Amino acid sequence: MAQIVLEFGAAEPQSVLNAIILAIGKAKFQVKVLRQAEIESVQYTPTQDTIESAGRKLLQGEIVSFLVYPDSKTTRYAMMNPPKSWGESFPLWYGAIECIDLSVMDLFNQLLSVSLNFVSVSMEESLELIEDHLQPSTFPWDHPQLIIGAVRADVSNGGDWVIKKGPSFADSGVT
Repeated sequence: MAQIVLEFGAAEPQSVLNAIILAIGKAKFQVKVLRQAEIESVQYTPTQDTIESAGRKLLQGEIVSFLVYPDSKTTRYAMMNPPKSWGESFPLWYGAIECIDLSVMDLFNQLLSVSLNFVSVSMEESLELIEDHLQPSTFPWDHPQLIIGAVRADVSNGGDWVIKKGPSFADSGVT
């Protein structure tokens, strides 16, 4: 089974929440949260939270991350992390969606309508983005796992997307 990873980020947490809500759609789901005390074991705890309430807890610092497991044949999970989490210096609110279906281009295009700074689709694993990658001129367009990426040219003015196919696009089979 294919594993496709969509990653996205924004300066505003609501944009990342909106992207996750868009991706999950009307599917039933289970939210799991990670509290600071559980960060060493990375033990996410099932909750009755909605995506929105988990987002509020993340914003208020009650939790350090959350996962959403939809009842879906195409999406394995979605996650959200705050800026500078996991000991990294990544400056944006971060979201990721792991898909087990190659039909991700519609979702990629829908995410371009959300106020995000970047959206990427890669094969098998995360691109391990860092702050220096968040400009069109420095984005890792040649990363071997990249299928397609989009980075805002001028984030402060809601600038146009710079969109490029990556080295894995031709062989990925995504539709």
